[in-house]
Amino acid sequence: MRMNQSVPIMPHDEVEQESDELLMGRLAQGDRRAYQLLLGRHLPSFLGFAGRIMGTQAQAEDVMQDAFLKLWVNAPQWDPKRQARFTTWFYRIVMNLCIDHKRRLRPSDDLSDASDIAAADPDGYQSMVSVQKAEILQQAMSSLPDRQRDVLILRYFQGLKGTEIAAIMGISVNAVDSLLVRGRKKLAILLESRQHELLEKD
Repeated sequence: MRMNQSVPIMPHDEVEQESDELLMGRLAQGDRRAYQLLLGRHLPSFLGFAGRIMGTQAQAEDVMQDAFLKLWVNAPQWDPKRQARFTTWFYRIVMNLCIDHKRRLRPSDDLSDASDIAAADPDGYQSMVSVQKAEILQQAMSSLPDRQRDVLILRYFQGLKGTEIAAIMGISVNAVDSLLVRGRKKLAILLESRQHELLEKD
């Protein structure tokens, strides 16, 4: 499954007119326009988030296909008085789907293929260098314990606050802080062990 490329991305001014929560209220009534607006507003960010966890664009697209299907199906149960903010609620859905998808993957499926990306770029060598550096970081991130990796992605790639991460992961803010400290230390050790590879790419 792949994201439907025919779904239009809404103009910026139209996307910004209504809050996520109001759009969810409309979607709960079966409003397809509200669904398209939410898709246009949040697909790029959440696709990037899923990609950092899953490791490949194709797997991230599979996750987001399932996530937006779940959004459509579960919209009638949306209750703004009981739910967290929309983005917190949806991050939790996407993260859980990433976990489910990774459990089903064969080990060989969890690797990125740099050659396809570099081949599409006219500056092939520089593109390959950038991709290989990104792969080293991706591989180091993938080597972290899941919860440490997830908090690092949410904090430093998605820019979320500790309280938001805590709500998404269902843990305390102190636990988030602890995971961040341990994750940073572990990641630094992993990257230091491959420092010679990073220097060779410069």
